Amino acid sequence: MALGGTLVARTLTLAKDAVVNVRAASGVCGLFDADAARVVRGAGEGCSLSRWLPAGRYLIAVRAFAERPLDGALVVTQRPIEGLGEGKGAAQTIGPDETRLFRFDVKANGHVGLGLELPAETLTCEILDGRQTSLGSGCQQLLSLAPGPYFLAVSAPRGAAPTKFRPVLLGLAGSEAPVPSEYLEELRERTREASTP
Repeated sequence: MALGGTLVARTLTLAKDAVVNVRAASGVCGLFDADAARVVRGAGEGCSLSRWLPAGRYLIAVRAFAERPLDGALVVTQRPIEGLGEGKGAAQTIGPDETRLFRFDVKANGHVGLGLELPAETLTCEILDGRQTSLGSGCQQLLSLAPGPYFLAVSAPRGAAPTKFRPVLLGLAGSEAPVPSEYLEELRERTREASTP
């Protein structure tokens, strides 16, 4: 959909739960349900957002910022949510300026280890809770999580080449199945390296 003027809006109807990706070349984006805005993003230079949404009807709006008219295009895509289980997930490919969203479920209180197998450190990762609030960032994480649903968001920068990766999750059963010590040590080492100036 072409962008122009000061406001562009379109409705989106989901017959079933889906991951919705919204990208606009300019302006500020808003994604609204029947009650309130779920997410608003952008500072006039466009936006790129991905959200898991339950079935229903939504409004996507892009408005101009600081008296600069809208230009470029609005692109909205949707795909089914992909689930992750214990261990290594299936190989995935992510394109430039793309975010892939995966759901996983923690069965009991405990530490969950997250990792990505990939050829180079070119991607960014974020763990979200069931309300899609950020709990931590980084593609090597060790988090203490309560039982419930969570999401892993994997993003590639604009202009990046298509990248293959494989997500790894350990400890989803909580204290009933502790994460192997060698994997914990690797996560700690990677965390130390990331925090070293």
